[in-house]
Amino acid sequence: MNLKEKENILSYKEYYCNLTEELDQCAGFDTKKYRHYRHYVADYRGEGNFDCISIRVPGGTVGAIWVNENNVITEIKVDTDYVVRTYSNELSDIIQKYIGEKIEFER
Repeated sequence: MNLKEKENILSYKEYYCNLTEELDQCAGFDTKKYRHYRHYVADYRGEGNFDCISIRVPGGTVGAIWVNENNVITEIKVDTDYVVRTYSNELSDIIQKYIGEKIEFER
């Protein structure tokens, strides 16, 4: 899974990827009409106590991605009761599809 860097005025490392696009669709987001309201991932590992990659939308963190030492995804969790409550029943299948994928960062 390739992470493409998100335009950002801050120094945080934020990205879009296939997973974030699928989460947008699963949640029913109209990203053409509201192009800034979409899922993205934020890599805060190494800052403070973060040991995972956050899955976010503007306004909150909705989940996390855990990877092993080779950047292979070992676990993904999404909280369906916080911020975004419109995920379809396909969410589990989408998450499962990315377990075992290697994350590569495009800059």
